[in-house]
Amino acid sequence: LSFLTKKHYINREYVSNLNNQDSRHRVVLIEKGLEVAEAILSEGLDPIEKKAIEASIKKKRRLKF
Repeated sequence: LSFLTKKHYINREYVSNLNNQDSRHRVVLIEKGLEVAEAILSEGLDPIEKKAIEASIKKKRRLKF
């Protein structure tokens, strides 16, 4: 979770009346974060593989712009 938050794959949205143990933020996983999270969970990736996935995502972003 900290890896996804650090890389901005998770958005925190303020919610004024959320019934969740005094939390006032809803955590939303963005599409790119979902891809990375699924790969990490399904494959048990090590840190080097995480960096490779992140690099491939950045390359895709560069191609779009």
